[in-house]
Amino acid sequence: MAPKVASLPQDQKQELVESVQELDNFIETKATKLGSEHNFGLVTYNETDYLWTIDYGDKQLKSCSF
Repeated sequence: MAPKVASLPQDQKQELVESVQELDNFIETKATKLGSEHNFGLVTYNETDYLWTIDYGDKQLKSCSF
């Protein structure tokens, strides 16, 4: 979680996370064009735009998406 988001009050942070969870309008990337991933998007919360991405990998970080 980015420092700016982590520093939000708990209730605002929760609302922002819920906004991401409910999102169904993803930013188009090469992977989303292929229909394989939906891991990047934009949410506007309290008049501030937040870009988000979900990065993942194995425990050894040998195969990662970032």
